[in-house]
Amino acid sequence: MKEEIVQSQKFLKFDKQIEKKFLKDNIFMKFISEIQVLLNKYIKLNSINLDCQIYINKDFEVPELEKIILSINVENKSVEEKLDFWDEIDNYLRKNIEASSEFLKFDEKSKYLELNSVFFTNIELS
Repeated sequence: MKEEIVQSQKFLKFDKQIEKKFLKDNIFMKFISEIQVLLNKYIKLNSINLDCQIYINKDFEVPELEKIILSINVENKSVEEKLDFWDEIDNYLRKNIEASSEFLKFDEKSKYLELNSVFFTNIELS
């Protein structure tokens, strides 16, 4: 696992808020770590290069709601290919995050799934 996390740092960047929460909140750390591992697996399975960033964004309509955004940049693909890729990777992440929640303690699972409900993917189309 350590090797996977080190390798993921080549393509996955965190903003300062993510880093702070990662150190303070054990469930948040598990959630973000699971995203790292899943992205690594996806990259290996599909032989694709990605440039990703995870950051926190406040909702415009509900300012107290913080969204976790995974922004993905994949090069050398048409807009249509990027949109297809976006659907595929979003489904892959959500399905596997949901499955991984089954291995958590009951009190951790609700917080983990709450994080999943404010987790969004974004793909750079330009």
